[in-house]
Amino acid sequence: MKKIIWFVVCLLCVISANAQRDEEEIDPLFAEAGAKYDNNDYVNSYKLYTQYLIKHPKSGSAYYNRGLCSYRADDYTNGIKDFNKALFYGGTKHKSYYMLGQCYFFLDNLETALANYDSALMLKPNYVKALSGKGDILSRLDRNKESVTFLDKAIALDSTYTTAYYYRALSHYRLHEYEAALVDCNKGMTTEDDYDAYYWRARIYQRLERWPESITDFDTLIAHNPKYALAYSFRGTSYAALEKDDKALSDNNKAIELDPSNKDAYFNRAMLLHIAGKYKEAEPDFNAVIALGGKLVNDYLYRGVNAYYLKKYSDAIQDINIAVQKEKNSDTYFYRALCNYELKEYASSIEDYTNSLGFDKNYDTYYQRALSKVALKDHTGALADFNESLKMEPEYESALYERGMLYVTLGKHNLALTDFNKNIELDPKDDEALYQRGKLKKLLNDAAGSCADLKQAKLLGNKDAINELSRNGCK
Repeated sequence: MKKIIWFVVCLLCVISANAQRDEEEIDPLFAEAGAKYDNNDYVNSYKLYTQYLIKHPKSGSAYYNRGLCSYRADDYTNGIKDFNKALFYGGTKHKSYYMLGQCYFFLDNLETALANYDSALMLKPNYVKALSGKGDILSRLDRNKESVTFLDKAIALDSTYTTAYYYRALSHYRLHEYEAALVDCNKGMTTEDDYDAYYWRARIYQRLERWPESITDFDTLIAHNPKYALAYSFRGTSYAALEKDDKALSDNNKAIELDPSNKDAYFNRAMLLHIAGKYKEAEPDFNAVIALGGKLVNDYLYRGVNAYYLKKYSDAIQDINIAVQKEKNSDTYFYRALCNYELKEYASSIEDYTNSLGFDKNYDTYYQRALSKVALKDHTGALADFNESLKMEPEYESALYERGMLYVTLGKHNLALTDFNKNIELDPKDDEALYQRGKLKKLLNDAAGSCADLKQAKLLGNKDAINELSRNGCK
């Protein structure tokens, strides 16, 4: 069976349905072998060509045709032997080199496949199939701009050769040129049952955030093959983007049921559970991602983040350290800073927040760095960071509350009151802000206001307010 990989091209490798024949080949055995091949009876065709070669051991045409039989039967090793013999005995050389390239491609020997396509093109520079094959290999070798050049030439020579459009669509996809990829993918879809093209068009739609259209194409794939694990997994991604979390979870469950080695499905399911706050349930799936060979930065980062929310800070920082080693960006630094803060490594936390801000000036990062500075009693630095955070997000309740607390510490009671007032205006049920404002009003000689705030805090479940009410003599 041909290897099924994300960029499957088996159905698109169009080879002439008729085996090569030379005019001088008039032996009935040769003709019968050709007829069997044309009727897709590759096993018996192979046998007849073998019998013919016993009689004519130097027939390049027979070796080539027998190689086609092996190729069609997915026996690429024997195909290579016969195509090499076809070259030796004078078979059509450019076609033999092309077919050698095809065989090596399906054996995952891309460099050798490329060399054979090049040999075919040296003999026939305008050989459209070899140009397309070379373009495909270059793309798989991450030489996508070169790939497009060869595929452009193939399409210019034969605008009806849909395989070249399909390969060029994949090259554009890997170059992040998604609109161009979509145009080519549509041109490369030759029939309604061209399921490889449906798969890639669905992936392109996802990159363009055209989620409903991607789901429609994945639906087509799943209707054709209900056991297509990747289609379920990626359809789940589209459902998640549309916030249809139940459907997303169901699809990833199905993907894992069909393919327990599907790392992406485990990751997607873990993220769905994590986002839903089900950190304990997400943990085994994050572990499965790593166990299945997950080595991407996000594999470690989000397992670490999930551990952070489970308050497993030492475990979390181990994973996030690996993520930082793999890629230094705003997220990896930010989440490591969170862990360092919980581990009371405040100086390290500040350093990481500063590095994160170097990538992304984010109001929450300024806020979190301010908390670390408060812990180190760097009140001036903390105030500057709270101010910066609130400049970017004036209604950030947590920053208003914490800046208010800092103003209390600094004895700037009126400024603290302003922040608590704004905080409570934004969230009238913030019992902690009400409690702190109640205490502050007592300092500002507003006894009635103090009691009112403390009573409201108590009603909202703040236990500290009970004792404060008693101390304040509130009735």
